[in-house]
Amino acid sequence: MSYTLASTTGDDVQERARKPLYLKAIAGFAKLLFIVCDVITFIPFQIFDNPQRKLDESAKMKALQINQTDPNSAYRNADSMDKLQSTCFPDCPTLDSIWTKACVDFESSLCMGTRQIVRIVEDRDTTTGQVNQKIQFGEYKWETYGEVNRKVNNVSNSLDSLALQRNGHVVIFSETRAEWMITAQSCFRKCFPVVTVYATLGEEAVAYAINESDGVVLFTTAAHLSMIQKISDRIPQIGHIIYFEDPYKSTIDNLERQETITFLKSKFKSCTSFESFLATGENTPPSPKPPNDREDIAMIMYTSGTTGKPKGCVLSHKNIIGTLTGYSHIVKLNPTDTYIAYLPQSHILECCAELVGYSQGCKVAYSSPHTLIDTSIKILPGTKGDIGVAQPTVIVAVPAIINRIYKAVNDKVSKSSAISKEIFDICFKRRKARYEKGYSSLLIDRLIFGKIKQSLGGKTKLVICGGAFLNVEPQRFINICFGCPVIQGFGLTETCGGATLTNLHDLTTGIVGPPLTTCEIRLREWAEANYSPTNRIPQGEILIHGDNVCQGFYKNEEQTKEAFVEIEGKRWFCSGDIGEICADGSLKIIDRKKDLIKLSHGEYVSLSKIEGFLLTNIYVDNVCIYASVDHNQLVVLLVPNENNVRELGAKLGVTTQDWKSICENKMVKNSVLKELQKFVEGKLLKHEIPSQIYLCHELWTPASGLLTEAMKLKRKVIETRFKSQINDLFK
Repeated sequence: MSYTLASTTGDDVQERARKPLYLKAIAGFAKLLFIVCDVITFIPFQIFDNPQRKLDESAKMKALQINQTDPNSAYRNADSMDKLQSTCFPDCPTLDSIWTKACVDFESSLCMGTRQIVRIVEDRDTTTGQVNQKIQFGEYKWETYGEVNRKVNNVSNSLDSLALQRNGHVVIFSETRAEWMITAQSCFRKCFPVVTVYATLGEEAVAYAINESDGVVLFTTAAHLSMIQKISDRIPQIGHIIYFEDPYKSTIDNLERQETITFLKSKFKSCTSFESFLATGENTPPSPKPPNDREDIAMIMYTSGTTGKPKGCVLSHKNIIGTLTGYSHIVKLNPTDTYIAYLPQSHILECCAELVGYSQGCKVAYSSPHTLIDTSIKILPGTKGDIGVAQPTVIVAVPAIINRIYKAVNDKVSKSSAISKEIFDICFKRRKARYEKGYSSLLIDRLIFGKIKQSLGGKTKLVICGGAFLNVEPQRFINICFGCPVIQGFGLTETCGGATLTNLHDLTTGIVGPPLTTCEIRLREWAEANYSPTNRIPQGEILIHGDNVCQGFYKNEEQTKEAFVEIEGKRWFCSGDIGEICADGSLKIIDRKKDLIKLSHGEYVSLSKIEGFLLTNIYVDNVCIYASVDHNQLVVLLVPNENNVRELGAKLGVTTQDWKSICENKMVKNSVLKELQKFVEGKLLKHEIPSQIYLCHELWTPASGLLTEAMKLKRKVIETRFKSQINDLFK
């Protein structure tokens, strides 16, 4: 069973006609109950919930053109038509000043939380010999803003003791953790630009980023020290290494790691643990804070990149604060809120989300994809995942995560009893209809969707999705089941993760909202694909101007010139994404220039659009569509959902339990392809539906090099890895 937003069809009517009498009776009783509830609650809802106000908020104009007689004119948020905003707090022009203000305003409030480890259980796979760890975690250990700020002071003092030159670049090569943000805040305070490097990049990319960025100090994790040893000859400008302890493997008990540290101490000026670095700072007198400016470089953020070498986006304090200010106009938090941090901090979306939370006194609970939920790979059975313990009120997710939740709930419902499915179906449709009319559904939320809400901790009041475009169906499904807004934003590293963001009261789906109050957007014609701002619905490549637009790419003048243009005295970033303007001024993403391919018969297809539909299918974990100008058909590389495809194989009479053999089985491949073709029928045009399929038995992950840290496809890498299979599909 899969819940979509399509209107009632003939098939739906036939399905209802085929239902057993007892299910029809349940549906009839539910409808009668809903009518009675509507009559009883009508007046209280009008007084206390005011559904009309919600509808009015959703329908109001959200953005307008600066010059409404010129179709090429830029669009601004309706709340900043006269002047773009530039700061959240008038007296805080830099990131360190915002942090200092938060530590004064919320000194005794809880700030950062890290979960405590009770025990580690190791299990060796007899086939591969690999040791898998399962962790029993305890509660979160919290530190207040005042306590965290003392650590920031100590790291700042220790940085002083290294006698670095002003604006010396400090590299952070680490997974998401509290120490990452403590280090970054210390660097902001001391005018040392932070260079971020993804924790899953390979040796070559890490060495390249460290070298190109002119990093002189490296903060990393103990788990990465062996890689640093391997590339030590290629990073000669690094003088000092500070490592965060590996929570799952003590350095003291690891002889091999101790030998690595001994080597690094002989190779570099120093190699010390973060705890020792903190202790040094505690005993070092503070030096005067150097003056800094909003135009100073705050970060050089290296993208994981879908193609080629990573490139460093130069982000000033002004740039990052531009996004924080725009987000803060929509997202209002306080010390009672909890944000769970599990995405990579080296990704601009996660970094800015945390900075917004800290600026408003929010608690941040640190987590990881490996420990997030009860079924995560590092969670010991019987132990709660981080999200169940932290009970966040705010969650930021990329579409890949939302799609997984959507499919997991759908899958669970489809495997439940006929009565349970019928009740869920009735209540889902009821909740959806009421929501779209501005009403709450308190009883259904508590009785039917309460268990589903617990999968995200039970207290979620806002889900923010970014990093890529989210399909309409999972957006509305999560919105209904979890009873909270699911808002989408559009932005890139080059715009500090921000350009547009949906309003909290917007009841529509499939849009990414109006421009932030700190920037403006315009559409540039792309004649080849018939996208133009003069079309009946304005369309074109999205260009962004404002404080949030980065300074360019570090030591890469050529790509900087390609990505930025000057129009009418303003500097614009060319996103490469194609958008259209909705009637209320909101932006909708409809294509991406590099994902549009012309087939041999002249028709254009959008690869990302097709992939977005397929990703919501229960048989799909990941998917990559390929097209060629020499062919008029599409082929698909698909990472199957193992549980569901195993079940499908069993129904087809496949007896082998070997996963690779199942994926290679012709009956299984043909059956999965037919399921996908049936799934997208009516949603995609005939030439957009894949005709050949290859099932990949291995997962695609950032660690395998096939996905970016934001879970986006590295299309060129995948094409190279599966070149022979793709060629076979096109034969």
